[in-house]
Amino acid sequence: MAAHDTVVAVGSNLRRLRRLAGLTQAALAASAGVAQTYVGQIGRAEKNATLEVLGNLAAALGVAPAELLRPVPNGHGEAPDLLNSAA
Repeated sequence: MAAHDTVVAVGSNLRRLRRLAGLTQAALAASAGVAQTYVGQIGRAEKNATLEVLGNLAAALGVAPAELLRPVPNGHGEAPDLLNSAA
């Protein structure tokens, strides 16, 4: 996966997981110890988060950091909701 694809995947997964958790950007930012604007920039793939920030965001979302790195189909858009998909 190319670097830009990774940034896009992190942003997409962050938005999806935040919504699943029922958190606002402000609430997630407060739990992760970062600015709300930074959460929004990561979600829009405008900023490349550090591993420390990814770990903090994952912890605030209650998921493993790898969930934020999950590839997104076609390199863009929303990742599928694997937690609620029919098996």
